[in-house]
Amino acid sequence: MRINHEDLIAKVMSSVGGLPAFRIEELLDYIEFLKSREEKTEDPILKVAGILSGEPISAKEIDEELYGKEGQR
Repeated sequence: MRINHEDLIAKVMSSVGGLPAFRIEELLDYIEFLKSREEKTEDPILKVAGILSGEPISAKEIDEELYGKEGQR
């Protein structure tokens, strides 16, 4: 049986009340760590999608851009 979100928060809050301050600080650090991991799960492709807008180019044009034209090799 799964506990809903609000009930989980209430359970955590009631459990935290019995901890000493230094443990609550540790818990807060861990929560911030978990939140930072969630933020990093964004697809890296989406981060660069904006720079990919423009005219499409062919595979040959990509090769020429990377390696130069055939006559220049």
